[in-house]
Amino acid sequence: QEQFNEDDVEIIRQCFKYTATVLTSTLAFQNERKLKNQTQALLQVARKLFTRLDDLTKLLREIMQEARNLTDAERCSVF
Repeated sequence: QEQFNEDDVEIIRQCFKYTATVLTSTLAFQNERKLKNQTQALLQVARKLFTRLDDLTKLLREIMQEARNLTDAERCSVF
């Protein structure tokens, strides 16, 4: 069984010194994009709320559809 020696460990440390920043910024970017998408979906729900206040059935369908989209669910029920 081969084990890492000190030179191997140092090479890995040097690689991570440069790649860690890229990895963390990529993760942060992905989180920001997800948050943006969720915020836009909530804004769209709010807009639909104000345009569909006259028909409660349509309003509830819109709310359930957006809830499914936000949670990646196949179904949604209102009790």
